[in-house]
Amino acid sequence: MPVSNSNLGRVTTGTLELDRLLLGGIPENYGVVLISPSSDERELLINRFRKAGAEAGETTFYVTHSPHFEAGNARALAEKHQLNFHVFLCNPRADALIQSLPNVIKLKGVEDLTEIDIALTKAFRSLDPSALSPKRACIQIVSDALLQHHAVITRKWLGALLSDLRSKGFTTLAVVNPQMHALEEVQAILGLFEGEIRISEKETAKGTEKVLKVRKLYNQRYLESELILTKERLEA
Repeated sequence: MPVSNSNLGRVTTGTLELDRLLLGGIPENYGVVLISPSSDERELLINRFRKAGAEAGETTFYVTHSPHFEAGNARALAEKHQLNFHVFLCNPRADALIQSLPNVIKLKGVEDLTEIDIALTKAFRSLDPSALSPKRACIQIVSDALLQHHAVITRKWLGALLSDLRSKGFTTLAVVNPQMHALEEVQAILGLFEGEIRISEKETAKGTEKVLKVRKLYNQRYLESELILTKERLEA
């Protein structure tokens, strides 16, 4: 269990059990990667992270490629919280997934990372520099970028993006599906993050269950115990 004398605040993940493992939440300005195959439990965790920021009035950036955008709570959050919840939808079918709103930026996909960078830079410039409340970003296009651009280009792009987000005061949760990539490609980007949370499957007395564990939180304290994830618990 790493120990720190840091006075960094903590940003809630929106999930009480995960906040408990993190001793209050993700440290402010940290970049944390959630390593997990696609599952309902993973999406519920991500939904809670986005919702916690949007409903608290925090500036929240959500960068996604998901064709199932409207199935989660992101569409409703974008419509309800137009002043602080900003969506960057990197999908050629974006017009069919959500109406045009001032806080929704529609991009063609992940093929052109420069286009995404330009959109984010414009959004950074529109923020109130005097605002003191925490800011958060959820980056859900890392696996898409890895598939399209592979490790070298993705690592360079992601490293610059995380640096920009830190400099603007954002706490970042990025998502990677390890089943979509070779092990060495996943390993190439893990070192860019101060924190790592992993969801895996484990055989228990009740059968196969999904287990969450904090694997890394640089220079900060955290609990090393495991959290059994269930849809019922996360939806409660």
